[in-house]
Amino acid sequence: MLVIRRVVIAIALLLSARDARGLTVLTAGKQALVTPARTIFRFSHDAALASVEAPTCPATSSVQIASSNAFPAPVALPCEKWKRRGGAYRYRDRTGAAGGVRDIVLGKGRLRIAVRGTTVTGPVGYVEVWLNVGDARYMGRFHNFRRNDGRAIVTRRPSRAAADGEAAFFATLLGDADRVDTAQASLERAIAHDPKDGRSHFLLGMLHLLRAGRELSDYAHASEVARDESALASRALDAAVPLLLDDTRVPGFRAAATYVDGVVHGDPIRRDLGLAQLRDAFALNPLFNLFDFVGVVPPTVPRTDPLYAEAMAYLSQSLATIGEACAGRDEVCGNVGLAPHNQGGTFLLFGDLFAKAGVLAGTGLDNARSFYRLAATLEGPAWRFRGLAQARLATAADRVAAYQDADPANDPGIVGSGAEACATCHYR
Repeated sequence: MLVIRRVVIAIALLLSARDARGLTVLTAGKQALVTPARTIFRFSHDAALASVEAPTCPATSSVQIASSNAFPAPVALPCEKWKRRGGAYRYRDRTGAAGGVRDIVLGKGRLRIAVRGTTVTGPVGYVEVWLNVGDARYMGRFHNFRRNDGRAIVTRRPSRAAADGEAAFFATLLGDADRVDTAQASLERAIAHDPKDGRSHFLLGMLHLLRAGRELSDYAHASEVARDESALASRALDAAVPLLLDDTRVPGFRAAATYVDGVVHGDPIRRDLGLAQLRDAFALNPLFNLFDFVGVVPPTVPRTDPLYAEAMAYLSQSLATIGEACAGRDEVCGNVGLAPHNQGGTFLLFGDLFAKAGVLAGTGLDNARSFYRLAATLEGPAWRFRGLAQARLATAADRVAAYQDADPANDPGIVGSGAEACATCHYR
């Protein structure tokens, strides 16, 4: 079948993706300038750069400049161009023979990358740079723009509070340390300093959404904390959308927050608004925003509800085109971006969705058992939820049977709440 063939192609693309567990997210003193003539990225006074991997020979290194519109392949850098200078490392090649890269300074809290020309054209939802040194990957993403058009992309330097808040957010998201309180306090200070700081509004909303997810096991009987966190998430993401207009992912997260807020508060108006926003977001960015719809709607409705059928229709539509959609998008479809176990977490979710729909097995991949098998075998022992995936595979028939019987009280939960919230994909 054509659908299955395309899915197999997509899986092959995912398997080719590189690992992202060596990722270091840079947040402090970051600025970007992108024009047709030159591209410059700067980070300064970032504690994550106090100690860095040595890029000198025989190490391998590369630079990757990407955006919401494109994720081109890394450009390999000849190791002999790197020299150690005063406790830091410098790459110099005035000819820019390797992808236009002319100058890099790395170390002592700094990273500066200068490139002749660019592969990025605005407007973009975000622009980002990756410096890969051996197994280490240094990454910075830029969202707050002074200018964002076809002639130039110029970003604002974040406040110290914004940088600290982003660093604490990613430490929490990646499972390095639970710094939710520090992240919240810093992001709130950043917004008080600059109410137009869209990135801080967005991260604050995502932090509250994470907190709500950790508290949610029963949407019909949500705790007071879950209700409060969902309302705060919705408020912050409502503020972020008009400030990050070119980022097509933000409306999807806002929609998820609106829907959850409506469900946990028993507010049908908010719930229906969230559904409308979810549908609009899927149309805007089907590849990425699929997860907003299938991540929040199926856990809240019976398998016989038309909304569950709608979620499965979106999933089937995406699976039918995922091979084409994922081409050149390893950051979204593989494990190289900000979700080090994107593959395992995604397939675990897909398995749960097919299980609740009553599709245990089949000749292709569009069934619970096949996706559980992928989740259980694709990821290595480092994935904290590998045992969960293996248990799902072993009990797949029992899960489907529980959903099919007449007792909704014994229905298993869909992955993604409590300790699993965001963690199945994002924890290192």
